[in-house]
Amino acid sequence: MKKLLLFLLSAAVVFSCTEESIETSTPQFTDEEKTVTVVLANIPDGFEGEDVYIFTLNSMNELHYIQGAVATEDEEVLTSSTPGGASYSLIVYIPTVSDWTTEDSFSDGWYSSISSTLEKDGKFITDTWTNSSDFDESEETLDEALANAGTIEVLTVSFASLPSDGVYGQGDIFAVTATPNDNIDAGISSVEFLLNGTSLEVINEEPYSININTIDFPVGKHVLAVIATNGNGDTAEDDVEIEITGSENTAPDVSFTATYVGNGLSGSGTIGNLEEVERQELVTLNATVSDANLESVEFIIDGSTVYSATPDDAPYSFEWDTFENSVGTVIIEVKGTDTDGATRSAFLNLTLVDPDNFIPRGTLNSPSNGANFDFASYSITFSVTVTDAEGDAIESVRLSDIDSPFGPFPEWITLASEPYEVTFDEVSGAGFFAPGDWETNAHVYDNLGRYTKTNSRRYTFN
Repeated sequence: MKKLLLFLLSAAVVFSCTEESIETSTPQFTDEEKTVTVVLANIPDGFEGEDVYIFTLNSMNELHYIQGAVATEDEEVLTSSTPGGASYSLIVYIPTVSDWTTEDSFSDGWYSSISSTLEKDGKFITDTWTNSSDFDESEETLDEALANAGTIEVLTVSFASLPSDGVYGQGDIFAVTATPNDNIDAGISSVEFLLNGTSLEVINEEPYSININTIDFPVGKHVLAVIATNGNGDTAEDDVEIEITGSENTAPDVSFTATYVGNGLSGSGTIGNLEEVERQELVTLNATVSDANLESVEFIIDGSTVYSATPDDAPYSFEWDTFENSVGTVIIEVKGTDTDGATRSAFLNLTLVDPDNFIPRGTLNSPSNGANFDFASYSITFSVTVTDAEGDAIESVRLSDIDSPFGPFPEWITLASEPYEVTFDEVSGAGFFAPGDWETNAHVYDNLGRYTKTNSRRYTFN
């Protein structure tokens, strides 16, 4: 440390700084000078309101600039970096002796530093501080002093949502959210979640959140880690210990696929994790859930249960109209629960985006849901209201039976023009209807052959 002391003492002659001459307000810089912001964080207890000094040293450990301020938590202090492309270092110093000035040698105090950085602008955070004493008697070189001081971070990441005790029963599902802080504005390129060093998932955009099912984790203690990487390749890591407790009961096995019909122009296929899907697709979720004591199966979209089934309802399937959700990230979950309450879920994250051109949409207004008709003498009207966001032409509306005494009967009548309405009685409906329970919806087609489905109506002929 003598090297640093001698240098600063001699440098005082060059820049002639006294305690009174240090600028503690917003400094002024020329257009040619590069500036950085030092965020005063984690200020040691009892030292808020004290003087703080920020030294900028060039690549030769020569003093380039000094900036004074008042130690205030989360205060942003503008100071100078060095010109050119060479590296430089920052030392943030809170003296713990009274009446210290820049004409004095370093003495007892709190230090935070970053060594040999190339970042010429952006923000640096005083993440940790080191309390050092008797520096004027130290044999440390400047490089050693910088290495031993607290750190100024260019990138930080932390877990934002974990229980305080970190204990989970095997089969529990919990959400983990990471909060990266890129202090040099290089942009977050990825956030990776790991368990015991093995990658669980890599996320490239907000929200940096995953759902973790502990059913496949062995009982015992594990290290859950998160690694954030910014656009410059800087990385930051946080980790936490979690514990999985045992259970004698095995939760159900759960898996599912998500497929879409493509609606003519946008293709079709199976949706992979983190894929983009147009917010008008009809997505079919087909789940396989097995357990000797299975009690229920739930289809959950963004935390809301959209369909519940029992073992009698197998196979487990749900058709999801993506138009009912907002643009952005959507989390799909299928959860199986056994009679002992053990659960297991499978997840799929996707991103909904608005299409360039929306397909027309319709509403089946009649018959009323749950209506009853006397099969010997009846009048039943099917009425559909159709809208198109861009005002494009409607090709047709086609009635389709989801269920009937004859089974499903797709597109059994076509309505080619407005009003999209048709009425049947016991004469005109002969051959179409029979006693029993019915469920009907409508398919609305545009002139490109794409279609959407309306709501359905249930009714009965007695």
